[in-house]
Amino acid sequence: MKNIHFFGCSFTAGDELSDDIYFPWKSECKTLEEYYEKRSNSDFDHSRYQEDNKNKSYPSMLGGINHASNGASLKENILKIVQLINSDTLIDAIYLQIPPYLRELYITEDNSIESLMFNSIDTDTTSSYIKTKILSHSDINFAVNDVLDLISFDNFIRNKNINFGIISFGPELRGRQLVLYNTPFSFLNTELNKLDIIDFKNYVFTQKSKIRYLGQHFTLEAHQHFAQVIKQHLYDKFSIT
Repeated sequence: MKNIHFFGCSFTAGDELSDDIYFPWKSECKTLEEYYEKRSNSDFDHSRYQEDNKNKSYPSMLGGINHASNGASLKENILKIVQLINSDTLIDAIYLQIPPYLRELYITEDNSIESLMFNSIDTDTTSSYIKTKILSHSDINFAVNDVLDLISFDNFIRNKNINFGIISFGPELRGRQLVLYNTPFSFLNTELNKLDIIDFKNYVFTQKSKIRYLGQHFTLEAHQHFAQVIKQHLYDKFSIT
């Protein structure tokens, strides 16, 4: 495979794919909450864990470059793609997996690119910022901003003649669409429908009981399925083998 770059969140980063090595106690957990609480209190090499997960994910199965990171927002991914385009990196195609919403790009004091997850974050250093945003932002604010970003970015990257694909695993795109329904901004769904999206929602819903780990990320078998579909997309749309 050539220089295929993948961006997204923990779904594309392959979270949980290496749990059999890092968390052998996982089979004893009964709930998602128990798993994440025990995992957060575990002493392990986070960087190595994330790298091992990426090595098992669908981008790696395709020989691609996996830029995804846990908790990443849509805008964080867009910023990193623009950063990539403005570097000397070779690009044959770029795929952007749509993350869940209620996340926002956050530039740290040392100019690192990160994201805040408003539905789960708990940190003193950004507490004032978070409180202000929560008071002023609702689901509709996040949905409108994200959809506008996605539509605008799709136009931007295609004007640069870069092979570009959008990946949706279903719920993260569907959640935004549902928020927009029956609002003055429902026309944005019409614009969304014009985008060329690789939508796995039917696969995710029909295989629901078979393809999710305890923490709700995708199994190795699911990643294998994603890799096959995207491999076909690369060939059909971009003539890349």
